[in-house]
Amino acid sequence: MKSDNDYLNQVLNHITFTKVENYLIDEIFPTLKGSDIKILLHIIRNTVGFNRVSFMTNYANIANKTGVDYTYIKPCLERLVNLKLIVIEKVNFRQIKIIFDRRVVKLNQLSK
Repeated sequence: MKSDNDYLNQVLNHITFTKVENYLIDEIFPTLKGSDIKILLHIIRNTVGFNRVSFMTNYANIANKTGVDYTYIKPCLERLVNLKLIVIEKVNFRQIKIIFDRRVVKLNQLSK
């Protein structure tokens, strides 16, 4: 019979997380709208969370994953680009490549 500690250790071994830097939470998040934060966290999850700096997606996918209305996706992404938090490359009619390199973001924020 397994003890409670064995069960707890088994559960804890399957928990995954994505690290979000303190400066983003302390300095950047207060300047953003709620939908911007949801989208930025989605971007961080799909880049930092998978140990990469970019990923391919589309507006519909972002809307589905974040709960942000489809019509707000483009303006939110534009705000994040203007703040130099992300870079977007259009791949084709439906796909975009979003780049989030936390080292570059930190340097951009320090240079302000």
